[in-house]
Amino acid sequence: NQMNIERSLKRRGIPYQVMDSRSLMTEALSSDFYSLLQYMIYPEDKTAYTALMKSPFVRLSDSGLLALSKGEEPDDEDRSRIARFEAFLSELRESMYTLTLPSLIRKIYTDGGYRAYIEGTPSYRAFSEHFEYLHSFAVSYAERGASITEYIRFLRNSLGTYESTGEVSVL
Repeated sequence: NQMNIERSLKRRGIPYQVMDSRSLMTEALSSDFYSLLQYMIYPEDKTAYTALMKSPFVRLSDSGLLALSKGEEPDDEDRSRIARFEAFLSELRESMYTLTLPSLIRKIYTDGGYRAYIEGTPSYRAFSEHFEYLHSFAVSYAERGASITEYIRFLRNSLGTYESTGEVSVL
């Protein structure tokens, strides 16, 4: 019930501090970031690609996704969304070799439009703390000298779990 409590506190403007987020890996944000990172490294992963098309990174319509699945062209608006995403993805793939993992994760969050998506919808604002946890994990992995693929593996193995995220601290 942690996320429901957090949402209620946010809606009422009551300040709070999360000491340990247990719902992090059950929320869409974690899955969306995993799908994007997975697809960046493994572009043949069709599951990650499909998840990205419906995520806030692309926001493809249902009819657009259906058209793609049939090998057809989606409408102009969906094609435009896909083109913007492909340009962003190309930029990310280039940045992947020059940015640290935490910087890459922050770039994805801000430049990929996820932050605007969360902050633009009052009921989603509690998810900003969830991003801070994902970012803190990236910092932790970078400090240990771990690679992006190790971070992706961590996300993959953690998705859908309701375990404590006590490894990192976010205030």
